[in-house]
Amino acid sequence: MTTTTTTMCYIHRLYTTISLIFIKSLLSPICCHPILIVISFDGFRNDYVRPDLTPHMFKLANNGVRAHMRSSFVTKTYPNHQTIATGFYEEFHGIINNEMFDPLYNETFNVDNSSDIWWNESPVIPIWIANQMVDPVNRFSASMQWPGSQVVYKNHAIKYRQEWNDTLTWNKRIDIIIKWMTDSIPTANCVFAYFDEPDTTAHEYGPFGDETIEKVRIADQTIGHLINRLEQKRLLSKTNIIILSDHGMAEVKSDRVINLNTFLDPDLYHIYGASPVWSIEPKHKYEEQVYQTLLNASKTKNFTVYKREDIPEYLHYKKHRRILSIFIVADEGWDIYKNMTWTPKGIHQWGNHGYDNRLESMRPLFIANGPTFKSGYNHTKPFVNVDLYPLMLYVLQLYPTIQFPSNGSLTNIWDILIPPIYADSYDSSAQKWFNFIFYIFGGFGILFFGSVCLICSTNIGKSVRSRRSTDVVWESLGSGLDIDLRSHLDPSVNDFSKSFDDDIISRANRLQKPEETLLLLEDSDEEDL
Repeated sequence: MTTTTTTMCYIHRLYTTISLIFIKSLLSPICCHPILIVISFDGFRNDYVRPDLTPHMFKLANNGVRAHMRSSFVTKTYPNHQTIATGFYEEFHGIINNEMFDPLYNETFNVDNSSDIWWNESPVIPIWIANQMVDPVNRFSASMQWPGSQVVYKNHAIKYRQEWNDTLTWNKRIDIIIKWMTDSIPTANCVFAYFDEPDTTAHEYGPFGDETIEKVRIADQTIGHLINRLEQKRLLSKTNIIILSDHGMAEVKSDRVINLNTFLDPDLYHIYGASPVWSIEPKHKYEEQVYQTLLNASKTKNFTVYKREDIPEYLHYKKHRRILSIFIVADEGWDIYKNMTWTPKGIHQWGNHGYDNRLESMRPLFIANGPTFKSGYNHTKPFVNVDLYPLMLYVLQLYPTIQFPSNGSLTNIWDILIPPIYADSYDSSAQKWFNFIFYIFGGFGILFFGSVCLICSTNIGKSVRSRRSTDVVWESLGSGLDIDLRSHLDPSVNDFSKSFDDDIISRANRLQKPEETLLLLEDSDEEDL
């Protein structure tokens, strides 16, 4: 009985293991949904990409797509990351600067502790939420410190999220991303990741300082680590990768600083934002005085002033209440403050951004690679990062749908896709039919494996019982008859006499289970014969 029990346990474990593996494959969205990874390096200029400085990015671009993308105005971090995620200009999604005032809430925005209402302006739906809304059972998204990903949108929260933790090495962050995509149950098929360099260092030392260039190298090494990990998991050929930045970076020198206090009374207005772009709200009865003072100063100083209604249309930056009644922007390479009180580590030069999004210094990074994108393609026609939203919807096979509106258009960037097809040619019903067929066959597969294992376990059990040792038969039979059967046998004789068989059968009739005894004896006789 010990051999039979061991064999049955083995068969049961084998069946359970096969079933769990099969069920996990069914639950994993990797098997049936497209994979998208979006990596953002804050302040990474497009012209940093070259073979000697960023070999991994350079190779990825040569084997994929490199394109001329423009940031949204203002070219600041939080506004552009929200634009990339939602496809709306800043005047629509409401994150109009890294610091801002909302006259409706009568509050000033602080990214560290402000409530969700600052981000959750209708009809904003970030791409990671759209991915989960389409199929809440199989599609899941993840964020590695992406700004705004902590927010609950329309009662939906992102599945996996790493809060800001600058002690995590960049390679460790990549390892966490790979774990979300492969080891977690359920796995993530849409991942957004944010890295704060080279922006942080460039603000101190300028875009071309040695310290900044070293951060650029580290960013490239991080991409190399990502590629290696995807190859190890055999996911590289299946994964669509977009590497981008929120804006570029301009060099500012110490003799190019404008201090508003030198010509404008600070008691006449409130100011919100960050150099080189500011929203100004004059105090009551001083609206025209403040505006005229700024206008006169702008004729001799390096900045431009607008009333909100006069801000140029091409900037898409006038319709939101958080853009106050007067707006000023410094010229490229200039800073403007009420009164500059900080000293950059570069002392005589540093870096800044926020300027006109058409400037080459503000041009961000864009590289795409994967099964959806062309290879060796350079998209030279400029597009604005609002177009990324319909692009990512298409890559994730969520396009077209009226559920996810945006200011972007896939038409502006459709030719980077392979094969080159028009946006309205995608049939969303194909994915539903694929899912239906997949789960039907998956269910039959589980039943088939279960049936095979059960049949095998039954046959093995019978086979083991039929081959039980003759000694066991004699011992159990002898104990029932209270005799030593082997004392009646000559070991050299293989054929039993009829009289001996009759004697055994006669004695077996007195057992409680004579049928079992006869069966065991018959089995033993057949083996001996």
